[in-house]
Amino acid sequence: MKKSRPSKMVQCEIVSVDCPQFVVNMKRHANRYETASGEALAKGCYLAVWPAGACRSSYGRELRYYGPHETVAIVRILHISALWLGIVEPVAEEASLRPVSYGHLYCPYAPA
Repeated sequence: MKKSRPSKMVQCEIVSVDCPQFVVNMKRHANRYETASGEALAKGCYLAVWPAGACRSSYGRELRYYGPHETVAIVRILHISALWLGIVEPVAEEASLRPVSYGHLYCPYAPA
């Protein structure tokens, strides 16, 4: 049986939370965010996933966060798995799936 793919794929990004008001992306930009539940995210690392057709620069309620995780390495495994499964669309710098260093984003927090 042939798998059908959605016409518009979702995009994702690795982010960390150090304080309750902001998420920090891999380019080290801090962004105010909202969650669907209206609650603050716990400290840690997350895979942020935008729904199909959503504006990637917005960190609004439509965005879903998967975490918290202790390290960026764990989130990177989730990210690579989602790319290989075709769940998310690679952005330009990920198109070749070449190794990417996330070592500059320190995320020492354990899940609560």
